[in-house]
Parts: sequence; structure tokens; C-alpha cells
Amino acid sequence: MTRIRFLFQRFKYQLLALNVVYIGLFVFYGIFASRSSAGLRQAQDLNYYTQQLLGELHQVKSHLMNRLVPASTTDINTTSQHLWQAKIARTWQQIHSCEAYLINNEYLSYADWELLQQNLIRYQDVVSQLELLLRDKSALNLSQVIRKQAKVFALEQNIHKAMVLQLTIILEKNQQYIRQRQANDQHQTQAFNQYLWFFIALCLVTSIAISYYFFVQFSSKVDQISTFFKQLMRGNRPTPPTIAPGNELYEVVHLGQKITDYIQNTSQFVDSLKQGDYTQNFAPLGKKDTLRQNLVELAQNLKKYQQEEQVAQWQNQGLLKFRNQIRQHSQQIGDLCQEAVVFLANYLEAAQCAIYTLETPEKTQPYFELGAFLAYDRVRYAQKKFCTQEGLLGRVMFEKKNIYLTDLPCNYLKVKSGLGDMPPKALLLIPCMTQDKIEGVLEMAFFDTITDSQVAFLEKIGEDIANSIANLRVSKKTHYLLEIYKLQTEELSAAEEAMVQHVEELETTQVKMREREVQLEISHEELSVKNDILKDQSVSLEKSYQEIKEKEEELRTSMHQLEEVQQILVQEKEKLEHQNKLITSSIKYAQTIQQAILPHKGVLNSLFSGYFVIYQPKDIVSGDFYWTIQLQQYVFVAAVDCTGHGVPGAFMSMIGSNLLNQIVSENGITDPGQILGELHLKIRSRLKQAEKRNSDGMDICLCRIEKINHQQCEVLFAGAKRPLYYAHQNKIHKLKGDRMSIGGVQLETERIFSTHKLSLDRHKDTIYLSSDGFADIPNERRRNFGERRLLKALDAHKHKPMSMQKIALQETLSEFQGNTEQRDDITLVGVKV
Repeated sequence: MTRIRFLFQRFKYQLLALNVVYIGLFVFYGIFASRSSAGLRQAQDLNYYTQQLLGELHQVKSHLMNRLVPASTTDINTTSQHLWQAKIARTWQQIHSCEAYLINNEYLSYADWELLQQNLIRYQDVVSQLELLLRDKSALNLSQVIRKQAKVFALEQNIHKAMVLQLTIILEKNQQYIRQRQANDQHQTQAFNQYLWFFIALCLVTSIAISYYFFVQFSSKVDQISTFFKQLMRGNRPTPPTIAPGNELYEVVHLGQKITDYIQNTSQFVDSLKQGDYTQNFAPLGKKDTLRQNLVELAQNLKKYQQEEQVAQWQNQGLLKFRNQIRQHSQQIGDLCQEAVVFLANYLEAAQCAIYTLETPEKTQPYFELGAFLAYDRVRYAQKKFCTQEGLLGRVMFEKKNIYLTDLPCNYLKVKSGLGDMPPKALLLIPCMTQDKIEGVLEMAFFDTITDSQVAFLEKIGEDIANSIANLRVSKKTHYLLEIYKLQTEELSAAEEAMVQHVEELETTQVKMREREVQLEISHEELSVKNDILKDQSVSLEKSYQEIKEKEEELRTSMHQLEEVQQILVQEKEKLEHQNKLITSSIKYAQTIQQAILPHKGVLNSLFSGYFVIYQPKDIVSGDFYWTIQLQQYVFVAAVDCTGHGVPGAFMSMIGSNLLNQIVSENGITDPGQILGELHLKIRSRLKQAEKRNSDGMDICLCRIEKINHQQCEVLFAGAKRPLYYAHQNKIHKLKGDRMSIGGVQLETERIFSTHKLSLDRHKDTIYLSSDGFADIPNERRRNFGERRLLKALDAHKHKPMSMQKIALQETLSEFQGNTEQRDDITLVGVKV
């Protein structure tokens, strides 16, 4: 643009004159071409429409002949096409527009032109008459029709000939005129083109001369400027060329200097971002400076991300330290609360801290009990129990939400030290909840306000405290229930032995009664037969009668004893029913305990982007369980099938869950194969299988998931008689585990489990962990569901969301099972990696 402006300034008059010449030549050539082609175009249009009209008249003549000589009467009656078409009138209108052209060029006289118009009108009337006559042919006889057609046809033929003759004359004269006009135009065009080419060559020579002068004058300066900008594009900072001010090229050089400064400032800002300095003063030059605007936004986003990363790191470190601290003191609730209070006060630099546990006795109202406190006035907390319907504690329990106060009353709290008393500025109460159930309340006071990230951290701490308290209470209750279960089992065994003994005595008494009845019948028959014979022996008969009476008395005594035995059996039955109710209630509470060891939905939602769990025990409690935990950057998930089902299987599941937590969390073993090996040894040790003939154990599918980057993750798998199914690259794959169980009889010297490694796509691929209950479910024909149907169902629904996969798999299983009773516990876990 600078060169063009300079050219216009230096040679503006010369260039203006040259442009005027160019424009004049093109305008003259355009007028000449348009005038020479206007008349020729009109003649060509007339020639075209005349030929078209002749063709249409011949077409009318042809249709008319076809109708006058039909093949049969049926063909005449079925003819519905009009002879005179509307396009004839449109063609004539085009010819009529050339009336002045025809008369001026003496193609026709005015009288002949009028005659042609009249003939066209008459010909249209004649054709219309013939058409009406042909339509009425069915109403006349054949001879009359032929005569009428002959008269009208003669008139039509005369008019047609006259019109064709006139149009032919017009066509021939017009074609002759076109040939002459084309020859004259060609001669004039050749002469004009010679002059035009001469002027064009002159203008080109003048343009070349001006361009050469411009190149000679400014080529050196342009080369210097070009070299300057090339060096600038390569990232260098060259010295700008020396050009006097006032010249247009000076503005270009000055602009290059500004670009150099702009790039240097931008590079310095980017370097500061690399070094982590986000406080540089760097502002855009204007609203359209998108580069600096984007860099400023990038710096703001990086600073925000750094702050969020620091907060997340602070929270994760705190949670890890807290969990390690309370894991070492997880035997008593009081010790746990005291360790939690000390840790939170030090980690958050709190002024005061206290934990209240919710106690729910059976016969009295629930209340909050002070579990532990730090830096509080002991006079204020001489009372250890608090009502759940009063104060801030009652409000937290009712609303199940945090309470954060910054405007505290003057005498609400005071922190005492050797320097005096000082009231805190902020108070935070957080409910410690698990599965939407409050286990306690965490109360903390601060000398200054706290951030949302600290509140979120304390909420997670509250969940951990609630889970720990709930686990301790469940463990205590489990121990108590186990003792009761042992006592009830012993009592039930004793009652069964007593009942069996009473039943045997009752059967013996019934046999004796039947024998006596038979003897009485035999004696009665003998007396009847020998009545006449024994009349003389009345003394003997009286003795026999006395014996019979004695036997009747014995029989009545036996009947009375039988009634007493029946009453005893009824009482034993009532005792058994009562004991059965107690056992059933204990098993139901064991179900609650087993549900407590399973991972909570909140934990699963925080660990996985998508998941589903199908968990269907055969009885009230299950021998299957699923387990998950996070350790550092690893996330572990497992599906376990213990020996048996019901209460024995549930005890095995609790043992297996506790041992897995101990192996991973306390021992720090992260390799899945080593975890299964350690679990096998602990199961054999816990059940004393080396000393006793105990074959109880478990089958397990265990995976360790590790995030590699935003697109990939690594999955390590180990299995004990259980495979791993996974969806990868739009297919379902199967990875077999080892053909060895956990626990049971061990014939080999050492049991080593293999670890398999998979690389899967994050947020796309899915892994499936299951027990054998899903595949072993029978239908009404006593056929199992089978692994092949399971793989087919997983492949059919793998593209759906996880919640929809769960519904589809449950419907498939229910449809296959029908009304058949469930054979085993069912567990199927799907996880989006």
C-alpha cells in the first residue's frame, strides 16, 4: 500500500491521463460492439420465432390430419388434445414485436402484414370449427361428417398455404439480411481491432517505462526494508534502515520498530509465565489486541489453577495425614475423637475444637455426648451431655447442614492463655454424616474467618469421622451379636435334644397303648366265646374283670401322660419360634452390618466417573461383597465370592473386607498378585486351616487403576478363579485369572498369583468384575444363564450410560430367570475407567 500511495503522489497526473485513455478506449469499443450487435440480434430473434411459428403451424396441420383419418370411432372419441395451442399465440406476440423492423426493411408491405394477421385469426377460427366438428362426430352419420370435414378442410388448406408462403418470404429475406450484416460487422471489427491493438501497445509501453523508473528509484530502499522484516520474522532484533522522515517508507520502518518492541515485551511476559511469575504488569494495546488479551487470560487461568492445585494438595495431604492418624487409634471412640481434635486444631490453626458424638439409647431420648475438646473452658463443659433439640447442635441435627457464624456474642466463647482472654471471630459446626445419618458434630472456633476450601476440607474430615465412629459401633455391635448368636445356638441345640427325647418317649407310650388295646380286644372276644363255658367259673371271671379294670386305669394313666407330653411339645415349639425370631432379627442386623462394610455411594462417586453395582444376596445376608479403596494415586476395586451364602458367607465377607483393608492400607502392598497372595496366607492363618480340616475360602477379581494422563490409564488385574471382562475399542474382552482360590486346602508349597497389565482409554473403556452367581442363575428349564450370554449382554449394552447398563442387565437376567428360585448370591460391578 505504501508503494501504491507513493506512485499516485509522484505520477498522479500521468496515471490519471493513462487511465482516462484506457477507459475511453473500452467505452468506445463497448458502444461500437453494442450498436453493431443490436440489429443483428433482432434479426436473429425474428429468424428464430418465424421458424418456430412455421413448425407450430405444421404441427397443427399434422394433428388435424391425424384426427380427420382416425383408426376407429373409439380413437376419435378418446382424443382430448386441443389443436390450437397457447404457445402459438406467444410465438406470434414475439413476431408482432418486430413489426416496425419488418416494414422498415421492406420484408412485407403494410397491407401484406395486415393480411398475415387476418389469415392467422381466420386460421385459428377454422381450426376451432374442425375441432368442434370432430368432437360431435358421434351424433352424425359417417357421410355427413365427411362432407362437412371436406368443406372446412378446403378453407383451412387455403389459409395455411397463404400463411406459410408469407412466413417463408419473411424467413428468406431475413436470412439474407443476417448474412450481409455479419459480413459488414466482421469487416468493421477487423479495422477497429487494428486501431485498438495499437493504442493498447502504446499504453503498455508507457506503463512499463513508469514501472521501470519506479523500480530504479526505490528498489534499494525496498530491499533494505524487506531484509529488516525478514530478520524480524526469524526472531531477531535487527537495526532499522535509515530513511529520512516525511517519506512514506519511513512510516513502514517506524511500524517495524514498534512491532519489534511489541514482540520483545510479549516474549518477556511469556518467559515470566514459564518461571511461574503471574504478577507482571502486562496490558493489551487496545480492544483488538487479541494476542495480549489471550496471554493475560492465560496468566489469570494459570494463577487460578496454581491456587486450586495448592488447595487440592493441601486438602489431600491433610486427609492422608488425618486418616493415618486415626487409623492408629481406631479401637475406642474416645481415643479417636481426641486424636482428631488435636490434629485438626494444629493443622488448621484453630482456636478451639470439639467433637460431639450422637448417642441413641433404646429406652431414652437421643443426646449429644462430648467426645473430646481442646482449648475450651472446662467450666463451660462440665456438662458432658446435650439435648438434640436445643442450641446449635440441635439445629445442625435438624437441618443436616453446616453452620458458619462470624458475628458471635461477646460471652459465647473465650480462649484463655497466659496473656489473657480473647474471643474468636468465627465459629463452624459441621455434621459428621455417613449414608445420610448423623454420627456426631464437629465444632471449631477461629481467630479469623476461613475459606470455602477449608470448609470443604472439614466436610470430608466430618465424613471420615462419621465412618470411623460408625465402624467402631458396628464392630462393637457385631461382637455383641456374635456372643448372643453363640449362646442362642447352644440353647437351641439343647432344646432340640430335649425335644427329640420327648418325641421318642411319646412314640414308646403310643406303641404300648396300641398293644394294650389289642390285648383288650382279644380278651373281650375270648370272654364272649367262652361266656357259656365259664358261667361256672364266676369267681375267675370276676378276677378277670378286676384285671380289666386295672388295665383300663393304666390306659387312662397313659393317656394323661400323653396329654402332658403334648403340652410339653407345644411349649418347646413356642420356644423354638421365639428363638427363630431372635435369630432372624440378629441376621437382619447382620445385614445392616454387612451393608456398612460395603463402599458408600459417595465414595464410589468420588473415585469413578461412572459405575453401577448389581448386588442381589440369595438370603438376607450375602457371601458376596464388593470392595474399593484409594491409596495415593491408586484406586483399588474388587468383587469377592466367599464360600457358601447366608450367615457363614457373611462372616467370611467381613473377614475378607477387613483383611483387604489391612493389607492395602496398613501394609502398603499395591501389586494385585501380591495382595491375593498375602490375603491367602492371612485367611489360612485366621481360620487355622493348617491345623483343622477347614476348606472355607473365596474367589476374587481384583483391579488396581492408575491415571497415566488425560487420555490413558493403567489397570493391573489379578484373579483367583475369577476372570475380568472389559470393553475396549468397541469390543468385549475376557482376561482369565489363576485357577486357584483364596484359602482352603493347600497341597502346593507356595501359592503365587499372576498380575496382568492393561492400557485402557479414560472415560471410554469399562471394566466388569463379577462373582459366579450371575452366570449360574437357572431358568425354568434348569439351564444356566452362562458366561456366553453374559458376554453377549455386556457387548449389547456397552455403549449405554452406566445406569442404563445396570437396568438393561437386570431386565435381561429377570427375563431369563422367570419364576425360578435364585441359586447363589449375585454381584456384578461395572466401572468406567
